[in-house]
Amino acid sequence: MTNLNQITSTIAPALGEYLPYDSQLPISEIPGTRIVKCLYRRDPKADPASARASVYVRIPSKHINEEAILNNFPALLPHIISYLESIEDEGIKKEHASGLLRFYHEKLSFAAILEALESTNEGARLTKEKIEAWFSEVIESNLMLAFIAKLGLNPETLDEAQLLKLELVLNAYKAKFSSLAGGKTYLKPADCEALLKVLAECDSARSNIGARLSSRLSAMGSKEQEDLLCL
Repeated sequence: MTNLNQITSTIAPALGEYLPYDSQLPISEIPGTRIVKCLYRRDPKADPASARASVYVRIPSKHINEEAILNNFPALLPHIISYLESIEDEGIKKEHASGLLRFYHEKLSFAAILEALESTNEGARLTKEKIEAWFSEVIESNLMLAFIAKLGLNPETLDEAQLLKLELVLNAYKAKFSSLAGGKTYLKPADCEALLKVLAECDSARSNIGARLSSRLSAMGSKEQEDLLCL
C-alpha cells in the first residue's frame, strides 16, 4: 500500500517551491526554467505580522517556446496586436502627461515598440552577462573558425601571434554584441550589418537571444536610415 511519504516524494519534483526573494541577491539561471516573482509592498502603518513577504518560484518554460508560439500563431495574433497597441498607448499617455499637446506620427514605429519592451520587461531584458554567456556558448567557436578560414590559416598550427589576433577580434565582436544590453545603445548601419552577418553565419540554430539581437539590429539599422531621410 502506498503511504503518504511515497506520494509526496512522487509529487514534490513537479511542484515549484516559493522561496524568500531578495532583490540584492542573484538568482541562478537554469536552462528550461524561468523565475516568477511575487512582490508585495510593505505598508509602514500596517501590522508587521500581517505583512506578506516577497517570494519567488522557479517554473519550467518548455510550454512557452518558439515552436509553441509558431504552432499557435493564428490564435495568438490578435492578442499580440492588442498587447503591442497597449505598449504604444502607454508611450502616448506619457507624452500627454508631460504636457505635450501633439503626438507626431513619425514616433510610431515597430522599432519604438521593441525599444519600449526591452526597457520595461525586467525578466526578459538582455543583460550584458546574458549576451556574453550566449556569445561564448553559441558564437565564439563558429566565428573563430570563420576568421581562420577567411585568413587562410591552419587551425592546427596557429602560433601565439595569430591566436592573439583572433582573440582581439573575438573580444571586439563580443563587446559590440554586449553593448546591445544598453536600452539606449545605437550602432552605425555598417556595424548593424556586420553583426547581422555574424548572426546569420554563426547562429545556425537561431537561438532565442540571437533572434532578439537580430530583430533589434534590423530595427536599429532601419531607424538610422529613416532618421537620415528626415534630414
